[in-house]
Amino acid sequence: MKTIRIILLVLIIIGIILIFTQKIWVPKLVAEILSSETSEQPVIKISNPIPNQPVKNGCIKDSDCSNGASCMVEGPLIANQPVYKICVPKGQAVPL
Repeated sequence: MKTIRIILLVLIIIGIILIFTQKIWVPKLVAEILSSETSEQPVIKISNPIPNQPVKNGCIKDSDCSNGASCMVEGPLIANQPVYKICVPKGQAVPL
């Protein structure tokens, strides 16, 4: 029982020392962790099933839309999924 108390006391003292000295060792630890990480980001390719062709009664560019509407991507962009563009009137939100 006395051994357990001594071990716990030592752990508490180490913890208190680490708390009081964290301004010294935390930035060094963070810098070491960040330097070990790779900076490469995964490349997400977004493709249209038929390049430069409108889909879903959509558009390719703003000039394909009438009455000043804008050609915008419909829905979220998901990797390896087709991109759908539709004509959206000014002031309206793009449907998801």
